[in-house]
Amino acid sequence: YPLCALAVSDERPVSTQSTWGLRRSWSNMLLSTFWNCPWTITWKEPKIDLVLLDIEPAMKALEGVIMELKDGAFPLVNQLIGTCDYQEAFTDADVCLLVGAFPRKKGMLRADMLKINAGIFKGQGESMNQYAKKTCKTLVVGNPANTNALICSTYAPSIPKENFTAMTRLDHHRALGQIADKIGCRVGKIKNVVIWGNHSKTQVPDLNQAIVEGLTS
Repeated sequence: YPLCALAVSDERPVSTQSTWGLRRSWSNMLLSTFWNCPWTITWKEPKIDLVLLDIEPAMKALEGVIMELKDGAFPLVNQLIGTCDYQEAFTDADVCLLVGAFPRKKGMLRADMLKINAGIFKGQGESMNQYAKKTCKTLVVGNPANTNALICSTYAPSIPKENFTAMTRLDHHRALGQIADKIGCRVGKIKNVVIWGNHSKTQVPDLNQAIVEGLTS
């Protein structure tokens, strides 16, 4: 599902959030945790129009997700919308969380999986380019996240490239944890670790510029 936001409602802004690919239980937890936490992005508490996008065969399952979110009675949620229509999902979107991606199945070549995802994220990028706000911020979660984010941003040229982020934070934190275990220090003392590549066997953690506080060599 993409997350989308609208313009304003009475004295507080309404934010349209679009989210793609949230049928799994962990995705439900992501939504409920995010929308129930204290709002820290702006000094006001915006009301959220949450638009959940999925493929047409999944609409029944999506209705179940919406029912669970309604059960949560989240105070920041102004409106919940489920759709399989890109225009409805991305129109005036302020934030897009692209959680879903086509997984690599048994016997499938990686190139085939990348080709399918290229079509998905090309379509989403084109729709964002046409319908979303030009200030829209996008987080790509579905792997291969870096490649999918690049494809999406390429087909949304009217939205600044810096507004697109791929969620490789997990891999970055995993590298920090392994370094901390190896040298016996706290993770918070390690800086400037870089991750290159996608979430795969070809990913490379780069420690050339890494700095450990209190360690001179």
